[in-house]
Amino acid sequence: MGGQAYISRDGNGRVKLEYSKENGQFAKLWETREGRTLETLFDSNGSILMQRMIEAGQSEMQQIVDQALRDEQLEAAQEKAYEHVKLKKPCPKCGDSSLARYADIFASMREVPIMPLYRCSSCKTTSYNMTDTYLQYLVENSRELFDGAEIKEFENNKEAFMAELRGYIIRIFASKRVMCID
Repeated sequence: MGGQAYISRDGNGRVKLEYSKENGQFAKLWETREGRTLETLFDSNGSILMQRMIEAGQSEMQQIVDQALRDEQLEAAQEKAYEHVKLKKPCPKCGDSSLARYADIFASMREVPIMPLYRCSSCKTTSYNMTDTYLQYLVENSRELFDGAEIKEFENNKEAFMAELRGYIIRIFASKRVMCID
C-alpha cells in the first residue's frame, strides 16, 4: 500500500486529501457548491495538475474520498486542520506572494475557468499558471475543444502539438495582458 495521507475539511464544502507517493507530494481538493464538486489535483508547489467537475454533491463526498484513497492505494487518512492550497510562486507583476485561485475567489462553480487563473490580492493582476501535466490532461480529457485534425496531430506527435498549443495559449493571454506565472 501507499504512504501517509491526511484529510482536512474547512466546513464550507471543501475537503482536502494530502498524500505522498514515490513521485512526489500531492493534494487533492474537492470544493462543493450548488450540488456540484470541483476536483483539483495539486503538486507540492501548489500548481494544478488536473481539474474536473464532478456531478456530485456534499452527500457523496465520503464516497469520493474513499475512492480516491483506493485509487492512490492509501490505507487511511489521518485528520488534520484545514489549510488552503497556495501556489508557491510570486505574482509576475508585483512579486508579492498573495496569489489566489479564481476558484477560491468566486462563489459560483459556473465561473471556474478552464485554465488555472490567479488574482493577486496586492496589485489585482490576473495571471495564469499552466503545467505541462495540466495541459496534457486538458487535451486528453477535453477533446471536444479540438477538431479532428488537431486530435490526429496530437496522437501522431504529442510533443510538437503540445509545444504549438502552449505557444497559442501564451499569445492569447499576452494579447489580453494576462501574465504567465513562471
